[in-house]
Parts: sequence; structure tokens; C-alpha cells
Amino acid sequence: MKKFGFPKALRVTRTGDFARIQGRGRRIHGRRVTLAFDRNRRGETRVGITVSAKQANSPERNRFKRLVREVFRRTRRAWPVGFDYVVIAKEPKAIRSYDDMEIELAGVVRRVDAR
Repeated sequence: MKKFGFPKALRVTRTGDFARIQGRGRRIHGRRVTLAFDRNRRGETRVGITVSAKQANSPERNRFKRLVREVFRRTRRAWPVGFDYVVIAKEPKAIRSYDDMEIELAGVVRRVDAR
């Protein structure tokens, strides 16, 4: 496996997993994203992304998802292990760069570690 790859095993892909994380898991609210998380039995850190069609058009939603994936791919060693995460967009249009996304996610992930 590549050192900084993003294989399917590190993604939340199933509807049931999204429902479990968002329904039973805990939430941390940032200014532009909400991070829902729940323990998993895999011992791995996985991430899923949700952006409502009401919040942004297709290119803006896709850009938001690309930025989240890239930040996760580069910083996943800093995320607490053994959790499934869902990043929920609040203001996808407000995050314009990789640096903006990295700062936003670092703030909410840091608070997961404190719980």
C-alpha cells in the first residue's frame, strides 16, 4: 500500500454506516463543518463526507469532498484511531483552499481526542 494512499478500506461507503455514525455517534461542531463520529470494530480510521445539494452546486460539492479527502489522506495519522467519521458540510462555499479545510478539520479533530 502506498504511504499516503486513500484505499476503499479507509472510506465510509455504506448507507447503514452513515446512518449509524450520524444517529448513534457524537458530534463536534466547527464553524463550517460538523464532525460526526462513532467507534468502529475495525481498529482503523475511516471517513465519509456529506454535502447537501441545497448548500452548493455540483462543482462546489465535489471540490469540498476533494479537499476533505486530501486533508484526511495527508493527516490521518493525527486522527484518533478506531473511529468512523462523517464530515458534514455547513458552509461548503466558504472553504476555498486546502489550508482553510486543514485548519477547519484540525480544530474539530483535536476536540475528538479530548473526549
